[in-house]
Order: sequence, then structure tokens, then C-alpha cells
Amino acid sequence: PIFVSRSRSGSRSTNAITNYLYSTCPRADGNPKGWPMEKVGARIDWHPSTSPCDGSSGMAMCVSENEGAIGYMDAYDGNKEG
Repeated sequence: PIFVSRSRSGSRSTNAITNYLYSTCPRADGNPKGWPMEKVGARIDWHPSTSPCDGSSGMAMCVSENEGAIGYMDAYDGNKEG
């Protein structure tokens, strides 16, 4: 299974990833499973099955400590966290 990590509170990284998901795969009549416009921004309501993480170090820990994990953070923090 995939372990989905996400920011507990709003962030620039959340805004960036949700904008990316919408711009590359928007929900539309011909693509009902695409990313919805109402889920774009720094602070969104995530599905309850996702796992909240605190800050970039928390995101790095969520991803590194859970098999099959996927998460996001900006490049600066990602490089800093390793």
C-alpha cells in the first residue's frame, strides 16, 4: 500500500504540489478522476486516509519511516533533510 504523507498545516509546498497536480491533470468532464480545482492552495482539506506531518523535518521522517510512503517538500528542505 501507499502511505500518503501531507503537511499538517498550510504551506508553500502544499500550494506548489496542489497547483502542479491541477495543472498537469485537472478534473474535467473528460477526466473525472483528475485533481479538483477546489483542492488547490496552501491549505486544503485532505482525505482522512492521508497522514499529517509537521514541517519539512516531520515530512522527511514520515517518508523515511514508512514503507511505501510518498510526500512532498520544497527542494531546499529536501536537500537539507537528506
